[in-house]
Amino acid sequence: YQPPTPLGPDNLLQTGSCVDIDATGAAVEVLCTGPHQGVVEQLIPFDGVCRAPAVGHRDRQGMGIACVRFDVSTGG
Repeated sequence: YQPPTPLGPDNLLQTGSCVDIDATGAAVEVLCTGPHQGVVEQLIPFDGVCRAPAVGHRDRQGMGIACVRFDVSTGG
C-alpha cells in the first residue's frame, strides 16, 4: 500500500491558504506542508483595506486582494 500523493495547490486562494509573493507582488498559493511566506487571513474586494498586521497582495487570479499575515510559522 502506498498513500496517495498529496495534491498540489488549486490556485484558488481562500482563508488559510499558504502563499508566497511573486515578483509582481501577487499572492501565489503554495503547499502549507513546505516553506511559505505567509497565510491568507481574508479575501477582500480591490477597494478594501486589510486589518493590521495583515498586508494586502493582489490575488494572482485577479479575484481581489488577499490579506496575508507574515508573522506565522513557515512550515518546512
